[in-house]
Amino acid sequence: MAETSAVWATLAVNNNQPSLGVRPRLADVAAAAGVTGSIASRVLNGDPTLSARPETRERVLAAAQQLGYSPNAFARGLRQSRTMTIGVVLPNLAYAVNADIIRGAERRALAEGYVVLIADAAELGPTGTAYQRLVLEGRVDGLLLASTLVGESRAKSTPKLPLPVVYVNRRGQRPGVSVSVDDEHGVALAVDHLVKLGHSALGQIGGPRDVDTARRRRTGFLKRMKEHGLVVRRNWMIETALTE
Repeated sequence: MAETSAVWATLAVNNNQPSLGVRPRLADVAAAAGVTGSIASRVLNGDPTLSARPETRERVLAAAQQLGYSPNAFARGLRQSRTMTIGVVLPNLAYAVNADIIRGAERRALAEGYVVLIADAAELGPTGTAYQRLVLEGRVDGLLLASTLVGESRAKSTPKLPLPVVYVNRRGQRPGVSVSVDDEHGVALAVDHLVKLGHSALGQIGGPRDVDTARRRRTGFLKRMKEHGLVVRRNWMIETALTE
């Protein structure tokens, strides 16, 4: 079997025609490059501790490219006791900004050999337990949370998650890493712009009070209105869903 695999790999490299329907294996790449499987694996995984000549690395990379080899994330995950999957919980997949979040997450995850599992929090039901299932069933190695189901109004009732968590477009109440824009300052700039145009009677259409981004935008609006000496009409501050 090993000899057959080596012959197939060599022919594939020489003819630049990988066999259709057959997934190249790491052993095929190693055979084509004339190295051991361990060396091929360490080269392809960018092991910084590997001491190998530049021409050896080039042979391995060239063989992998010509064979159309890509690492098997599932197999690697089994070896490392990982799923090689990152969960992304979003409040509503229909929001335009979430498409950019998903695109960025998938692009970076792919570069690191991971795949992304998307969960739409709007479809999870009132208990919001889908993220817990992702964790407790061992489906993901980490979570990107952009939903109010975790870290905001229900933070006190949710268990501590036993894996890395990053809040996206949110700032969770629990300690952790978050990636978000400065909503408070953004709304303040918007008020400045309207005042510069000569407007003084300003209102705000904001999101639900229990949503982190909406709270920060509300704070920014109130502070900047006060700094400009403008009257805040409470009945002109509307809370609504985060939709058009």
